[in-house]
Amino acid sequence: MILRLADRTTDDAAAFCALSNSLYARKVTPEYFFWQFHDGPNRPALATAWEGERMIAAYGVHVCAGDATRPARAMTLDNMVAEDAQGRGLVRQVAAVAHDYVQMAGADVLCVVANARSLRAHQRHFGWQQWRTLRDWQATTSGARDVDAEVVEIAAPDADLARLQTDAFYARSPDFLSWRTQTNPRYTYRWVEVRSSAGLRLGQAATKVFRDPISGAGFGDIVALHVPDSGDVPALVGALQHWFRSQGVSTVVTYPIGSDQERALLRLGFEPTARERFVVGQGQQPPRLAWGMLDVDVY
Repeated sequence: MILRLADRTTDDAAAFCALSNSLYARKVTPEYFFWQFHDGPNRPALATAWEGERMIAAYGVHVCAGDATRPARAMTLDNMVAEDAQGRGLVRQVAAVAHDYVQMAGADVLCVVANARSLRAHQRHFGWQQWRTLRDWQATTSGARDVDAEVVEIAAPDADLARLQTDAFYARSPDFLSWRTQTNPRYTYRWVEVRSSAGLRLGQAATKVFRDPISGAGFGDIVALHVPDSGDVPALVGALQHWFRSQGVSTVVTYPIGSDQERALLRLGFEPTARERFVVGQGQQPPRLAWGMLDVDVY
């Protein structure tokens, strides 16, 4: 067996896709491999284990730069072991390669947004602690009230709004937002701006829509909210609910960042769902570390 970091080659891309697609219903393509582990702004890498030309385990990481107020941090993702290779301790071996890369990159915080199986693996093999449980918040659009505002599609968010969410795990820099929402091979995002009838900008948001191939029912995600200091979160989200309804979307989902957004969502009829993800990391969760759908959706 060979342990190494994946290269930017078509062979490594094909082997990664074969492993991932053997385990998960949501299929990936070579374009996803290059986008996720070679083209991103967050110093990505993918540790891999091989038997011959077959990739049998993978453990990806993104390393985000720190600043004067907080340390550099790393998130692990696309962690997997082939079904016929499980039970051999491969998680520990391939993770060691990724963890060495993270340490050399200078990250002081390392975590994973995990499903239940990954949660157990990181607790058992590495002694990581569960920091918090994440649930998406959901509401129907049938009761969305009319809002004195309009939603207009835009090409990209303003930089002055993007910088307002620096407490999120992935700092909302223009480079990150461009990579995450405008070059993404897996999802199609639409950036919108909400304006009052007087022309006042209430905020901006990244959105995406899914449609059930059989029923045609629409499901809308508010992936990121960018609210100015004087912004009105209920008016912003309420306008987005109404906008989704006008497109035949029946259900809206988002991850609130912070208690202000949670209170606003409650007033608009949103409730936390039973769908769970777990934030797991080394040691105790550092302060001022927020999570939104742009972070969770990467996993």
